[in-house]
Amino acid sequence: MTGVFVCNNSDPSKKTNCKEDLFPSSSYPDAMTETPTLSDVTEDDDVIRRPDISVERALRNAADGVQDLATVKSKSRLVQSEHWHQVYTDPENLSTMEQGGAIFSFVCNHELTNYEASMVDAVINLSAFEDEQAENGVPYFEYAEYEKQRRQIEAEKDRSKRKSEYSNSSSPSSSSSSSLSKHLSKTHPNYTFLLARCSYLLTGFSLDDLLANPQIIATFDYQQSCQPSGTKIWDDFDKMDTDTFRMTKPIIPYIYSFTVQFHVSRVHDPKELQELSRVLHIPVDGVIVLERTKRSKPPKEDATRKIKSVLVYTDLGDGVVLVTHLTILLQVGLPEVIERIIGTIGQWGLGETAETAWRTRHYLQTRLPYASDSFLDANQQELKMVMTEKTVEHKDSLSFDDEDDDFFDAMDDGGAHDVVSGVANLVVN
Repeated sequence: MTGVFVCNNSDPSKKTNCKEDLFPSSSYPDAMTETPTLSDVTEDDDVIRRPDISVERALRNAADGVQDLATVKSKSRLVQSEHWHQVYTDPENLSTMEQGGAIFSFVCNHELTNYEASMVDAVINLSAFEDEQAENGVPYFEYAEYEKQRRQIEAEKDRSKRKSEYSNSSSPSSSSSSSLSKHLSKTHPNYTFLLARCSYLLTGFSLDDLLANPQIIATFDYQQSCQPSGTKIWDDFDKMDTDTFRMTKPIIPYIYSFTVQFHVSRVHDPKELQELSRVLHIPVDGVIVLERTKRSKPPKEDATRKIKSVLVYTDLGDGVVLVTHLTILLQVGLPEVIERIIGTIGQWGLGETAETAWRTRHYLQTRLPYASDSFLDANQQELKMVMTEKTVEHKDSLSFDDEDDDFFDAMDDGGAHDVVSGVANLVVN
């Protein structure tokens, strides 16, 4: 691994500000007609512009001390994924963030809309590794190619089924078709895509200082201070690489938790900053990438094929920074019952996001203050109390962690049955 950021999917021929390139017809299959499509994009949607957020109101709310945790949670809101391309033009979203609230949305599906696919492609291959396939054991991914192969498999399956229905014995051609279908199915993973997106404002800290020292995010101090209650941050540093942190988080409290390890790096490639700006429709002043790594050497492939998470920063001035946090996960072998549960955790995710925003504000205001300590609010004692009382309870939950950090490793062993039996009533009722 090197300190130089390398992107695996940079393309200098890409355009940045033309409507034809926003959702290029040649990039994604014709049958992907879910919203948003090109016909749904207005003239303004194609413009990269700074969100119309009032820095004055945001600072006034921070100075008035209204950003305590309870207020942040009450001001936060869920956003439907079909409106992702309009997040920063919706006045209600902007007002939510000005008041200290957070915005959260989540998707768990086997297929993506055009806009979701564009977000995945902009993020999923970002890496600090020179060759992440060889060094980190993860696949290169492009949604258009994946969808093309998936449809080929489905077409071959349908063709084989029709031939078998009208023939008592397999003909050479049907046998060949069946063999091709089996081969494609074996070599082509059937992914479940998990996409999470959240946005919030940070106030009273120096973005320049953070971007100059992105490794701060990998420290135990940062993660322990900024992660929501119930999250365990591991401290066995002798087993971790540089700029790496490891955490266990309950995804279904007291029932199911996951352990994951991330390496932290900063994006320096202007083309990739520009691509994220194009996809999000906002200026991008800095990006930090969190990519899942493993303890096994060499890294062993498991059911969680790839996780990328990016913190995108847009400086609004006077110590106010807009954070757009995107997380992309490619998962195979996820049982339907678990998939259905995960697809309904929006309210839980919103609470986690709101608490993360609140904790991160306090932490950065203290550690990397903007100009002076004049932005520090009156809630430091409350924050200290919450940090002291922060506990991690995992003894009553199922955590399917191993040395390979498999995000959903239970899907590959008998543990999945325990999860299914333990949460089946939640799905039914």
